[in-house]
Amino acid sequence: MSASDSRVEITLRNFLLMCAGDPRIGTSHIALYIGLMHLWNQNGQQNPIMAFNREIMRTIKIASTSTFTRLISDLKCGGYIEYEPSFYKNQPSAITLCTHNPR
Repeated sequence: MSASDSRVEITLRNFLLMCAGDPRIGTSHIALYIGLMHLWNQNGQQNPIMAFNREIMRTIKIASTSTFTRLISDLKCGGYIEYEPSFYKNQPSAITLCTHNPR
């Protein structure tokens, strides 16, 4: 296992440990976070991830922007990510995965 694979595994494990005790987090939140992790990994595990919301939604099979907004807001409020939305169609949003240890 490479160092980058290990970092992905640790990040995922920490996220799952953190959300296990959080009643706000459901399967759709977990799918969104894993989709964000995929983008993070493609980005060389560098924060922030610069991505268009519609691309993220397409990747994780979410059709509704209101559902996406609710899920990403819940992850932000829970401290799982930092999210700076872009309000321009030609500019991506900035998303930072919080890769810290569980609380």
